[in-house]
Amino acid sequence: MKTSRLILRTALAAGISTAAMAADFPVSDFAGLAAAVADAGDGDTITLAAGTYDVTAKLTVEKGVKIAGAGKGQTILDGGATASPARSTAVFYVKAAGVKISGLTFQNASDVADNAPVYVSSSNGGMSGFEISDCEFVNCHGKRAGALATSDGASVGSGGIEERAAYPIITGCGFTACGSHGDNTVSQGGAVCGSFWVENSTFDSCTRQAWSVVMLHSSSVVSNCVFSNMGLAALPTSTGIICMSQSGGRAHLLVEDCVFAGIGEGPLVGEACSVIDRCVVSNCYGTAKAKYDALVAGGDAIDAINAVNGISTRPWVNPQSSPECRNTLFIGNKLPIQLFGSDTYVNCTFVDNAGGVFCKADSMTPLLENCVFWGNAEWTCDGARITQGGYGIAFHYSGLPAGVQIANCVFQHVSENPGLMAVANVDATGVSSNLSCRADAEGIKFADYANGDFRPDDGSVLNAHGVVLEWMYDATDLAGHARLYNGKVDIGCYQGEFGASDGPVDPAGPLPEGYKPSISGFDNGSGGIKITIDNALAGRLYGYRKSTTLEGLKDAQVVPMDSPAASAGELLFTIARDPNEPTCFYQIVVE
Repeated sequence: MKTSRLILRTALAAGISTAAMAADFPVSDFAGLAAAVADAGDGDTITLAAGTYDVTAKLTVEKGVKIAGAGKGQTILDGGATASPARSTAVFYVKAAGVKISGLTFQNASDVADNAPVYVSSSNGGMSGFEISDCEFVNCHGKRAGALATSDGASVGSGGIEERAAYPIITGCGFTACGSHGDNTVSQGGAVCGSFWVENSTFDSCTRQAWSVVMLHSSSVVSNCVFSNMGLAALPTSTGIICMSQSGGRAHLLVEDCVFAGIGEGPLVGEACSVIDRCVVSNCYGTAKAKYDALVAGGDAIDAINAVNGISTRPWVNPQSSPECRNTLFIGNKLPIQLFGSDTYVNCTFVDNAGGVFCKADSMTPLLENCVFWGNAEWTCDGARITQGGYGIAFHYSGLPAGVQIANCVFQHVSENPGLMAVANVDATGVSSNLSCRADAEGIKFADYANGDFRPDDGSVLNAHGVVLEWMYDATDLAGHARLYNGKVDIGCYQGEFGASDGPVDPAGPLPEGYKPSISGFDNGSGGIKITIDNALAGRLYGYRKSTTLEGLKDAQVVPMDSPAASAGELLFTIARDPNEPTCFYQIVVE
């Protein structure tokens, strides 16, 4: 029987391999925590009872211990610092390999003179095997980062993205109102700074003086995260993620399954050779629009255009990075993309934006392929047009750069955008030698445009008209469905047709081509490992394998769920966690 498998690249820390010899240090106040940190040895567990611990000193962790609280909001480490902290109340300085921290709330903690409330040093291997999970940081501050920082990242990710286990890991954490109070340089992050693998976490109202919420100093991965509410008046700098190599090379960045909402200066920026996949970018415009309006009001029209060019919401700025953005939805933004070089946007959907994709310079060769531009408007100020175009593609008054390549895209308002018509060879009806379909007069036929369902409906011109590319054979769309259906791809970020919606499923029949389970939720909490599959197929049996090594997964026995998936859609199951079990890899299997 044909099966489909998805290996969770998260090595689930379920315990330690020396559990039989490990000691447990239960503590209930900060003095007891300080004593336990000093006395515990490698492999020991320090267990913090529920309650509030007043932090009075920074604790240096020099052994590979596990520090575990009762859970977010239950075990609270309070530094007593205000929004502009006058004193340093950092909590942990990690200088040992294998340290694990979980189940804690850090609030009002600060390290304004040096690094961050939790600093992971490369000294004595401190960055090796570090993991922080199921924790939250509230109103925390630091010079390098508001919550977490590492030593500069030459020791990991300097040669490209490495395996997850090579990184200090942030998983299942929340960051609220955290910020850096340094000198506003690229070496700082509003919440996180350094070399981390970041997953399953949320960032809300963070940045302060830093350039970004997450500042990565090496090649890395950010997955299944939410970035929201950056770029408010109290938070002057507001980029979501910046990735810059600190070792002389060019960093690589993979951002997948993330949401960026309400970010004033852009979701991503930096020198990274980046791929962004299956993300949503919405309502990103606040700071750029405010600065533009202020300059126009003062009569500085030329400076206003330059301001838009420099700070508009865009994923990347380095013209040498050749970023690629796939399967991503841009909705309700102002100038959501700023093109700088040989950027590629493929199978993206742009709806209800102002300004659209902006071509910054005259010399560039970006590619827009299999994209949808619908319901977009010009970006105006006091009724005046900011740039040419604007119904999907915007550009300087000098014209759309000749190097811009547009293939198999669908536009609304092409007749109002003569520069676009010339470059894409589009006539007023939307027909082009580059376009294999046309936008019908009655509309593009989204499934439910009014309610935000931008999948192509039956009979839509988007169906099966995309160019099939090599990466699509093992890829999913924004909803987690196989990117190809019957060997064809739809235009836009969603695949309108997929196997699970084609009527009753034959449990004994083959799986749809390209199908693999899509993990939309992961919680490694005290109640067990909870995994959510958002594209489960009716009548199929789901289970898992586990092993302490990736190689061992292929020979591990499948542990089935209690019953097959009853219907297509979301499926949640829980794996019991043994506290004495060593670190494991898990593989989701469907038959």
